[in-house]
Amino acid sequence: MWILTVAADGAVPITYRLADGNTSDDPTHIPTWNQLVALLGTTGFLYVADSKLASSKAMNHITDAGGRFITVLPRARKDVRAFNDWAQTNTPAWVHATTAPGRRTGEPDQVYSVFTSGEPSVTGHRIVWVHSTSKATRDHAYRQARIHAGTTAISALNDKLTGPKTRLRNRADITKRAEALLKQTRASRWVTYTIDEHVTEHTKQTSAGRPGPGTTYATTATTSYTITADIDLTSWHTTPPPTAASLSSPTTPA
Repeated sequence: MWILTVAADGAVPITYRLADGNTSDDPTHIPTWNQLVALLGTTGFLYVADSKLASSKAMNHITDAGGRFITVLPRARKDVRAFNDWAQTNTPAWVHATTAPGRRTGEPDQVYSVFTSGEPSVTGHRIVWVHSTSKATRDHAYRQARIHAGTTAISALNDKLTGPKTRLRNRADITKRAEALLKQTRASRWVTYTIDEHVTEHTKQTSAGRPGPGTTYATTATTSYTITADIDLTSWHTTPPPTAASLSSPTTPA
């Protein structure tokens, strides 16, 4: 593993270390930060790292020594889930942070807005939520593509159900197949479905000869199914949940 630290202005290499290839990322940040402190002779620099820094041990090591950091909260954290739930019924008071040119010629500017959480993280650090218009655009395109793939797969499944050679003849098998298709198309979050049952009765003469007053008949019932897709509006976001950024300064009660 090659552990490289670069400066913010121009990505100039500052330090590097080599570690065994099976080394986990999590424990590497403390020795890297200590190495930078020894090299620079100060803890006043801002240490920026990915979500592997977001461990209590590493973050507290930096803040206890008077250092500062910015990292990203993993999606599985309780703080992220709590904010996502809160944002379903509340609108964050976004504040414009900065604007950057589009990545390619002709693309719109990338606008970044921030919203500071009113409560610290479970580790006692300040949380600032970041919203990016370019990421919102990418997420919207991804969501639309997944919804299209999911609804198309369910529609194709319905065509098979209404065909004469279908092997899916009960609700349980149809449900299993639909769930597999939505998982395969990565559309389970947004696409739901409804299975409808249709019973058709068929009457057939059971006695020989021409129909008459004494003719007997038998009625049989045939069950068939159809499936229709729908969009789960409870999981729909006009703007997707922003990326969570955890900043190193602990939040204390006013």
